[in-house]
Amino acid sequence: MGKISTDFLESLRAQPQATVPVIIRTARPPAEVAAELTAMGFTVTHTFSLISAVAATAPAHAILDLTEKPWVKSIEPDKPVHTTR
Repeated sequence: MGKISTDFLESLRAQPQATVPVIIRTARPPAEVAAELTAMGFTVTHTFSLISAVAATAPAHAILDLTEKPWVKSIEPDKPVHTTR
């Protein structure tokens, strides 16, 4: 598997203008990546230093461009988390 799952890749390609929330795992420090993503037009919502990741939203076409960045380890959809008691 590459940096992004085939299903997620297909959904991004199907709606390139849709705004999509993602988690981007990175080989660089999250704060550094957050600044670069912001400059690229992403809206950064959280950084995770423990797992070296950034949560952000952006148009699908911009997310597709990230697959070419050498510092990106993986990209996955940021889905709501539900708990049960």
